[in-house]
Amino acid sequence: MTVRIIHCADLHLDSRMTAHLDKKRAYERNIELLQTFNRMVEYADSNDVEAILISGDLFDTPVPAEFIRDTVLDGVREHPDILFFYLKGNHDEDNVFPGDIPVNLKMFNDKWRSYSMGDVVITGLELNEKNDNIASHYLVLDKEKFNILMLHGDENYNHIKMDDYREKNIDYMALGHIHAFKKGIIDDRGVYCYPGCLEGRGFDECGEHGFVLIDIDEERRTFSMEFIPVAKRRMYQVSPDVSECTSDNEILHLLDRELADCGAGFNDYIKVVLKGNISSDRSINTLYITDYLQEKYEYAKVYDETDTLHDDYAYDESISLKGEFVRLVKNSDETEEDKAAILKMGISVITKGVISR
Repeated sequence: MTVRIIHCADLHLDSRMTAHLDKKRAYERNIELLQTFNRMVEYADSNDVEAILISGDLFDTPVPAEFIRDTVLDGVREHPDILFFYLKGNHDEDNVFPGDIPVNLKMFNDKWRSYSMGDVVITGLELNEKNDNIASHYLVLDKEKFNILMLHGDENYNHIKMDDYREKNIDYMALGHIHAFKKGIIDDRGVYCYPGCLEGRGFDECGEHGFVLIDIDEERRTFSMEFIPVAKRRMYQVSPDVSECTSDNEILHLLDRELADCGAGFNDYIKVVLKGNISSDRSINTLYITDYLQEKYEYAKVYDETDTLHDDYAYDESISLKGEFVRLVKNSDETEEDKAAILKMGISVITKGVISR
């Protein structure tokens, strides 16, 4: 008999997300994260999934918005044939679900607790400063069962060290806390896996995101796993070298190629950090580039981090506003680094009336 289980983590529902987004867009993005959770649950319902493991950080705030919390609970109640195993992470509070919780929502605490699904046993513990260094010593698992272990943390947070869990009869360690997909070997029997977050929320969470689908053969005590992308939007950051580009349109052509190679699409968020060296008589219109990208993608932001080539201050002898400006900066008491920044901004304003940012 095959048991099918979903492993997810780090959903961070009700995140602020105001580092890049205004309040309205951040609110809309939060709704999208919630919709992605619902989409995962519907996938489970349509694909004979018997259990969903949530390995921490379901919410991003200790007191999530009531409608977000209630929508999660409604999703659990509306699917009574699916068991939801929720182990709290460092962003979750003890009383995140006040009052009665659905009977198919199974939770953990700071002591090892196990739930049986036939020959599949799901065991978990919420780590803290008091138990993280000794938790593995008290872990006892039946070697005749297929054992799934749920924990939230890594070597630096909650001190999860794979050496402590070797030879513990673990078949699959369902982890959370790292926001990118990662898997590895515990010992000859078991593996560990971080599914990453369901949706990227910032440009430190680029690329595909989703959950892990596990198919377990109870009789043979073997399994297969597959990463299932589910995110509505992906985050991409590119840092092209624009040294050889002689115009903003050439930069656009370069960006088109790089973003196409990444697989970026209309729904995605794009961050561009321009690199390289440009001559002092050249300026980059980041607003023009941003407008172009926002026509092609859901969100785009462009940063100009190019360095300026001064050409030995080629404007020294020119009788012009630009030449006078270069001479003024050259003879100032500023550091060479500050001179370069001032020249870059000033020439941008003189030539096009645009401040690169």
